[in-house]
Amino acid sequence: MNRYSKKNLSHKVKNKKGKALASQPQTVDELFIAGSQEEEYGDRWLSSDLSKALRFYQRAFNYYKSGLNLQSDHLDIRYNCSRLLFNVYTEYIKNESVYFSELTNCDESLSGNDDAVIQPLANIVKFFQISCDVIGRFSWDLYYNCALCYFEYLEELTKESDGFSTHTEEVFSLLSQTKVLLQQVLEYQVNDLNSFVKECKSFEQDTNTSAYTKVNPQETEKQDDVYANTQETVLPSTICDTCLNCYRLITTFYEACSAPDQYNLVEENTSNFLNSVDEISTFLIENFHPSSTDMIPSLDDESIDGLKVAKLGLLASQCTDFDSLKSVWLSDGISSVESLLAEASSYRTLLDKFDVTENMIMGTTRWNVLSLMTKKYKEAFDIIKHEYDSLKDPRSHNSDKKTILISQLCSILIERADIDLERSQMDIEVAVKSVTVLKTNHKNFLKSCLVFSKQSGGLRESISDKLTRRKKQKEALIRLCLVEGKRSTAELDQIVGQDYWPQELKEISDLGVYNQFIIDI
Repeated sequence: MNRYSKKNLSHKVKNKKGKALASQPQTVDELFIAGSQEEEYGDRWLSSDLSKALRFYQRAFNYYKSGLNLQSDHLDIRYNCSRLLFNVYTEYIKNESVYFSELTNCDESLSGNDDAVIQPLANIVKFFQISCDVIGRFSWDLYYNCALCYFEYLEELTKESDGFSTHTEEVFSLLSQTKVLLQQVLEYQVNDLNSFVKECKSFEQDTNTSAYTKVNPQETEKQDDVYANTQETVLPSTICDTCLNCYRLITTFYEACSAPDQYNLVEENTSNFLNSVDEISTFLIENFHPSSTDMIPSLDDESIDGLKVAKLGLLASQCTDFDSLKSVWLSDGISSVESLLAEASSYRTLLDKFDVTENMIMGTTRWNVLSLMTKKYKEAFDIIKHEYDSLKDPRSHNSDKKTILISQLCSILIERADIDLERSQMDIEVAVKSVTVLKTNHKNFLKSCLVFSKQSGGLRESISDKLTRRKKQKEALIRLCLVEGKRSTAELDQIVGQDYWPQELKEISDLGVYNQFIIDI
């Protein structure tokens, strides 16, 4: 399950008063403005028309590239262009619910050449590297987005069973670069936040002192500026997001380990970095939960729990046996959806590690682990379902969240279906006795997923969210077709869809529990 996503910082826009932008921008400044405008149009259309949004993004990319041809070290263009490439990758390539065959009039973007805004992740990494080198000075927002891009690439390199061993030199070189970037970003963010706290406290003292004095209009304007500029200032939530990504970066490496020497190598390369992140996380919790000044928003309970779950996930990724893994999750008592899903996922990760090393966990131990996983998924499902049901109330003011909850419910149902199918195939007494019930559960979970996937996500549901619901529907359908014997090309074309089932079959082939059903396709 996709437990989290990386969110880029927003693109930069330069407002120009007076002279209108020429129809054919010529200067670097004009090309930057034109690109920013096209990118903004793309953002507006992204929720309703992916093809139209992509065409705007392509035009923005063309303007940015033209600007860089005139001035290769233009910071704002470098920032926007690199961010745009990574954002398009996230929305159109990483998003498995998007099918290129459904995008219309996007030939330039889908051409695969260097002028296309859709680029392989490796090319985007190189563009970020060049941007940081060419700029030659610290820009925290550029560095932050660059670190997220590197992180994404590291995940791609390590997700294969032998990725850690195959790409060791490249992986640790990129890890080192990512750590440096994040350390510099965190140092800047903490210093900036501390400075802002001092400004706010000074402002509050001045305000209290002058509470009964005549207000100077110019002073009022200055006060307004303080509030107006807070949106551009680093806030506790900004640093919290950076810390979360730091924890997840290290977790990714530990999850890729399957041998003692690999665990040691990761620890050697991340221990000092982890200590500094822990210190900053503690600083956030102690000083901004609640905040020491009314002018700076406090970190809410959800943010604090997010930090704790991320750290628990990291500790879980370091475990090499199930007893210690269970102890990690019992140590804090958090029972949020995020925590329950992360815990269930960590058990699967450890099972997969043993499978890779050919020391598969079998018998009663595997049964117990799978049973614990389905228990955690059920607990998470019940929490989400309760929230989903509450949104059916006409008085609810948060109906926009329905589509997110629907996707989560579908994902959990598919996970539970896969687990029960796996348990039904085990050759132990408890599994043999329960085989009929488990197979029935498997189908019922998938059928329930189909029901949820067809529910409307609300009037303002984005096209991406609709496609995500459709993706969950296809994932359930391909599974049902396989176990029900509907495996001919004609049946798959009719039930799953001619354009969809080959991709779904490719994805499901990674799950060993379905191998016996796809051998004849």
